[in-house]
Amino acid sequence: MLQKKIILAFFVISLPEFAYGQVYLKGIFNCGSWLDARDSERSVALGHAAQGFLNGLALGSNQEFWNAPDKSPLTPNQVFYWLDRECSARPLSNVYELLFTLFDERIAHS
Repeated sequence: MLQKKIILAFFVISLPEFAYGQVYLKGIFNCGSWLDARDSERSVALGHAAQGFLNGLALGSNQEFWNAPDKSPLTPNQVFYWLDRECSARPLSNVYELLFTLFDERIAHS
């Protein structure tokens, strides 16, 4: 069941727009937007979006992310620095896809 939810979440976040009937979801941002905001110190809102996404994955999957067992605790700034590095390597990537990858790697061996 968890695998189905994760696959569905990945599918939804991989789309720049997602339509369900007449409801459209927007707000997906790419690495170029992330890096521009970080360079100009305007990344507070995007940082909150990233934290909220990771918190939502943790709640939805009932998996600890920030204080994962057998791992060092993570701070939001560590996640942001990780995103900076990943986005620099792949500026066209979807930030949520990268965050999903980080989440998946962090809880994989928990």
